Amino acid sequence: MYNNAEGVEEDSGKKLYHLELAAIGGHLTARYYLGYDEEESGNRRDQSGFVSREDLAALRAHQAAVDATKSHQRKVAEIATYEMSQQKFL
Repeated sequence: MYNNAEGVEEDSGKKLYHLELAAIGGHLTARYYLGYDEEESGNRRDQSGFVSREDLAALRAHQAAVDATKSHQRKVAEIATYEMSQQKFL
């Protein structure tokens, strides 16, 4: 509708907004059009489908940081907090 100005003024911002909402909701044609718009605007990504070494290193560092926040004590504290929140005080 916003893409072809059917009944409304052409608005590329609203077009992208609604395409993104539809794509997030699983609409395949919306995902296609988002990719097409990215290609047309010159925002091309590596088409090989592989992750670069730098990106992989960043992903591994992020996962290590996430793993470092996990501990048995933290899990026990989460369970205790949940159980306390479920108790009814008179």
